[in-house]
Amino acid sequence: MKKVVKFLPVIAAVLGLVAVISLFLPAIVLESGDKFPGFTTVFGYDKNVSGMKIPMLGFSFMNLLTYVLVIVGIVVAVLTYLGKGGKFMTWIAVACLLVAGIFFFCVRAFATVEYEPLKAVWSLGFGAILAGICSILGALSLATSKLLNK
Repeated sequence: MKKVVKFLPVIAAVLGLVAVISLFLPAIVLESGDKFPGFTTVFGYDKNVSGMKIPMLGFSFMNLLTYVLVIVGIVVAVLTYLGKGGKFMTWIAVACLLVAGIFFFCVRAFATVEYEPLKAVWSLGFGAILAGICSILGALSLATSKLLNK
């Protein structure tokens, strides 16, 4: 049992890495079938129509913060595995991954919509759901390692 508990921070880091990779998976899906990856929900997207640029999504700080929290959680989880940091480092990583996991399910609400008709016809995509689940599982993995490692 001790061997499994020792590697739980590594499992949390891998789950966090999957969440970061979801940046390239669809985070928002339109009824028409168009998909916006996490990258476009963070940094925005302009569509070219007849030579004109129509802004669809704008920059979203909250969506950027979501990915930053996951990266901080990964770094702290790795530091925890290596034995660096203090007593509360694990809990900081748990908080970062847990908040990021919740934020992934709020991608639609955090997206800055420049083109108003988009608001009514979109839903949460596979990438955001996968990232949210992986982040929350990573947080639970770290919390379990901390609680069982006493």
